[in-house]
Amino acid sequence: MAPPAAASPSPQLRPLLTTEQETDLNRRFQRSLEQAEKSLGRVPPHRQQEVSVERAKAFIKQAQQAQRQGDLIRATSLAERAELLASELAQTPR
Repeated sequence: MAPPAAASPSPQLRPLLTTEQETDLNRRFQRSLEQAEKSLGRVPPHRQQEVSVERAKAFIKQAQQAQRQGDLIRATSLAERAELLASELAQTPR
């Protein structure tokens, strides 16, 4: 008896976005990424913050990957998380 055939991955379902919604998400995505990277540039090197800095960088990378895959909702959400975390890190007392 032959082993069962491997199931092909099912396509990801994404909500349909209007042109206006897509434009807004792209704008929010870009703004959040720019702010996150700017804030990370102001974070002083400190061992206790290394994990959080790496987490923010991972959010940025994941956001960029989601955007390349066409998932603007996920990309924007990840970019906003990176922005928030980076902003908090930049405001941490030295």
